[in-house]
Amino acid sequence: MTAKQQSTESGGGLRTVTLTADQWNTLYFYLLTSTKYRNGEIEAWERLALETNEDGSPKFIHAADNARYLRDQEKTLHEIAQSIC
Repeated sequence: MTAKQQSTESGGGLRTVTLTADQWNTLYFYLLTSTKYRNGEIEAWERLALETNEDGSPKFIHAADNARYLRDQEKTLHEIAQSIC
């Protein structure tokens, strides 16, 4: 399978996943218990995004993008948790 095929196949659309009750509970538990950690990661990247060099340029050039990406991921994970509870 080529990388392009993998990329296309793992992209959008709905998927059906079969989980045992134990796997379902484990997934839900993990999503809930890791929320605070994920939010801490977002806050850390947001703080780093505020840091600047003496010339006013961002000290960590990808920090704002990382924070935005993690916020989007947290929203998606929250939606997943809500859909499986």
